[in-house]
Amino acid sequence: MEFLPLDSQSNGKFLTLTEKNQITCHTNCRQESQGTAFFPVSSSTSGPTSRGSFTIKCTNKPGRMRYFVGLADHLFNPAAGCADIAKNSLASLENLKAGLHKNTGGTSTKSNVCLQSSTPSFHTGSLVKVEWSSCSGAGKNDENNNQLDVRISVDTTGFSQSCKVVKKKGAELFGFVSLYNREAVFEIVEE
Repeated sequence: MEFLPLDSQSNGKFLTLTEKNQITCHTNCRQESQGTAFFPVSSSTSGPTSRGSFTIKCTNKPGRMRYFVGLADHLFNPAAGCADIAKNSLASLENLKAGLHKNTGGTSTKSNVCLQSSTPSFHTGSLVKVEWSSCSGAGKNDENNNQLDVRISVDTTGFSQSCKVVKKKGAELFGFVSLYNREAVFEIVEE
């Protein structure tokens, strides 16, 4: 897996693609705008039994807040602020939040944004794993066919939560990271 190219007019203002699988934040960001990098992810099988996963290594994570690792069913604004990132995520973990941001209805209007604060979920050196699979019973009707079970877990803190989400029908899935502080470095780890 590798990150999609950056756009100098949006996420490229904040991020540098240091390697195809590594992204670096070169400036401190603001709550209203930060750099998000996407990468296409594939499932091991298609249809009602599709599943997949990816792992992000937090090679360097200065600061504590507004870092995201997640899964999306569309490419949203790569220079969005943290509120829009949370709303547009299919499922994501934001550092310093007690739970996952999740989309339970297939549109950003049905997003459940976690507002409860917590201690950091991941640190420098953490591996954040995102796994998904079709929900049991998928394939019975169109609604179930778009449901996914998503689990996000962190090796160093023991954080692990699951949720059910609804992706847009026929949508491609993308992994993403959103970095906030200068010198942050995240990378996609081959599994």
